[in-house]
Amino acid sequence: IVISEIHYNPGSDQGSDNDFEFIELYNAGDTVELAGFQVTTALNHTFTSYTFQSGSYLVLAKTAASFPDLGDSVIQWDSGSINNTGETIVVVDAAGLTLDTVSYEDGDAWPSAPDGSGPSLSLVDLSSDNSLPESWDASSAAGGSPGYAN
Repeated sequence: IVISEIHYNPGSDQGSDNDFEFIELYNAGDTVELAGFQVTTALNHTFTSYTFQSGSYLVLAKTAASFPDLGDSVIQWDSGSINNTGETIVVVDAAGLTLDTVSYEDGDAWPSAPDGSGPSLSLVDLSSDNSLPESWDASSAAGGSPGYAN
């Protein structure tokens, strides 16, 4: 499971952070039942049940209703927010094993356009090391591409 997109500071044209913040996960492995898996640090979410199909995307949103076209591939997270200046997002499995971690920033070597200009922070290549700033770029679309390939 890979953190593949982070929309931490939506542009004012899109709307409020409270409505449009999201992270996107990609399942590069076998189909897995996510019961007991967690996303922590920035936001908090514990999955009660979700079958994450191999090769598919899953969006965790602050407000799932803001993404009606995604159907059951969008889930509203339990609590928290994504910090606009950067922080760490961690995905752990039901046994507590860390599956992925991204510590993004809104400066240094990280792309600056996702910081309130409209695009999301998008992983350029799903097989790249997403802990490195050079593995990320601004999405080509304002608002990102939640639930779809970047």
